[in-house]
Amino acid sequence: MRSRTVTLLSSLMIAACGGGDGGGDGGGTGPSNRPPVIQSITPDPLLEGSTGTISGQNFSPVAGANLVRVDGLQAVVTQASATQLQFTVPATCSVTRQATITVTRDNLTSASATATVTPDAQTVSLAVGEQAIYRDDSSYCLEIPPGPGIASYLFGVQSTNDDGSVTSGVRVLGTRGASTGLAAAAGASFTGDESSTRGGPLVAPDKIREHPYYHWIRGHQEVHTALLERHMRDVRELGGLDRVRSGAARAPGPARAIVSGSEAIGDLVDLNIRRLGGGCRSDDTRDIVAEVKVKTENTMFLVDVDNPEDYSDEGLQELADLLEDVVWATDVEHFGDTGDIDDNGVIVIVITKEINVARGPEGGTIGFVNPCDWLDRDNDIRASNEGEFFYAISPDSNAERGSTVSIDFLAGFMPFVLAHELAHIIQFSRRFVSPTAIELMSIFEMEGQATLAEEVVGHAFLGNSPGRNYGIDVALDLDDDQGISWYLNPWADLVFYWGAPQSGQTKVSGAPEQCTWTDDLDDPCQSRASWYGVTWSFLRWADDQFRDELGGSGVFQRALIDGNVAGFDNLANALSQFGDLEDLLAQWAAAMYIDDRVPGADPRLTFNSWNFFDFNEGLNPFARLQPRTRTFSNFSDNVTIRSPSMAYWVIEGSNSSGLSLAVTSPTGGTLPDHIQTWVVRMQ
Repeated sequence: MRSRTVTLLSSLMIAACGGGDGGGDGGGTGPSNRPPVIQSITPDPLLEGSTGTISGQNFSPVAGANLVRVDGLQAVVTQASATQLQFTVPATCSVTRQATITVTRDNLTSASATATVTPDAQTVSLAVGEQAIYRDDSSYCLEIPPGPGIASYLFGVQSTNDDGSVTSGVRVLGTRGASTGLAAAAGASFTGDESSTRGGPLVAPDKIREHPYYHWIRGHQEVHTALLERHMRDVRELGGLDRVRSGAARAPGPARAIVSGSEAIGDLVDLNIRRLGGGCRSDDTRDIVAEVKVKTENTMFLVDVDNPEDYSDEGLQELADLLEDVVWATDVEHFGDTGDIDDNGVIVIVITKEINVARGPEGGTIGFVNPCDWLDRDNDIRASNEGEFFYAISPDSNAERGSTVSIDFLAGFMPFVLAHELAHIIQFSRRFVSPTAIELMSIFEMEGQATLAEEVVGHAFLGNSPGRNYGIDVALDLDDDQGISWYLNPWADLVFYWGAPQSGQTKVSGAPEQCTWTDDLDDPCQSRASWYGVTWSFLRWADDQFRDELGGSGVFQRALIDGNVAGFDNLANALSQFGDLEDLLAQWAAAMYIDDRVPGADPRLTFNSWNFFDFNEGLNPFARLQPRTRTFSNFSDNVTIRSPSMAYWVIEGSNSSGLSLAVTSPTGGTLPDHIQTWVVRMQ
């Protein structure tokens, strides 16, 4: 338990109007038939949860025979005599106040007395732009002191657990302080209109959903997510890292490789393709013959000879050059070497109809990386080509093998997909060969980092760079239907994580706090895994914060890949020199709302690559990150928080008389230890 900051006010000693001689029995051995009399209450002020003493007359010497009430709440009497009672002040996390106290014995009740009671609270004393983080308590009691003028606070309750299946019920109880003669002004409330301080047209979710790339990205992600989860589970069941490290069946060198790297243009290669939704086993593969079409320094393109349609030789060469010169160079710069378990010097891109077969009217994956390829192929494990491979969909303008896939559209979209999937090859390669890794990276880490690869490769294509504080016009450049919307994926994820509806104009209830970003679960945020864009935003924030100290943008990313654990443990290890991960999560969560909204805010509460305020204000209101808005008055909110998300409030008004915030379970009980709270002063 950390030390507490408690505000103590000046003392006030109270004497009750008892009359007569007080009604004692003279000897002090027991109460008379007269009502109890309160003569004084100490200490002054009383502290909630601590011991108070009532001195007077006509009390019972039996502790349980005396009933002490503080503002109507029963207090526990711990010691008693005819003239003195010791009791525990009920802890309600109410603001400092004048409380009414009575004593009842044998159905006889004293005249009421008053005493100053102060909460066992942590006082929120912040300059504009500062954040305070509160953690490691079973419940929280915060006190915002009274003051003149306008004040505004962003308040958050956050889970720091990375298990998305865990939900926690939380009650936030706000209690207004006693009147100070200052009239509290009502704060602004969310009305759902389309006004914006930014000016210019607003971006509606419809514009995102209707963009042709969004349809493909969403369809690809939904299938890709299921594939990766199945792949990872299958590899773990087959022994995963330990099986690769043992290497008993693998002879070194390209002579052992299924693709040796020495193949010439036009050579044919027999490959086993893992069936979509299948495992590494022999009955989950398809055999194909692929022709070597293009070779570059670091890549080789193989095309299934039975594809319904193929790129032209010139088009495929152009795609290979883009991969080599931009995608490869940028991904390797940021995430490190790809590894080379088959010692052939290349990664292999296989374009095959077998990916098309699984596509339906709603689409499917554009391609995938198969972690089975890092396992030795044997009679049981057939779906391995024992090297670094990416399997891509074939053009199919006439929908012979599934849905329609035009060459032009696919050629434009493929650099985006290759940027993402090459990051997965790097992640798997380095973890599989690491002598110290205990486990593979978590899927949310892998997908968030691969989404960051989309961003940095997009920067390279567009001539952009980190640290430029781009606004929504760059983040959602959706007007050019023929161009690649490089940044659409992460920002679309954030919009729907914040509660944008898939249809209509009503914000999704329970977003973002009921939506996880570390697991693929059926939650209110469109039943779509949010780990792409939400994890991206944390990685982008951390890179913005620490890249200079670390020596460059890629250092943090490479540390995650080269770590030996997964999930939040991996993030914590990679960022340990900058503080506890719980603090970093609180700073990032606040930054998504505070960035560029509060001038002069603590730099830890900002991004420098993207202007989140401009992005938020450029959206229709029902798509924005929109905290609950409350004034400095009484309120009670019950929320459910799914790990590791957060609930937001803006508390604002003028001439406040103070406010206490009690954060407990919905029944007033204890909270799980992964729930923390934080406050940022905005004005």
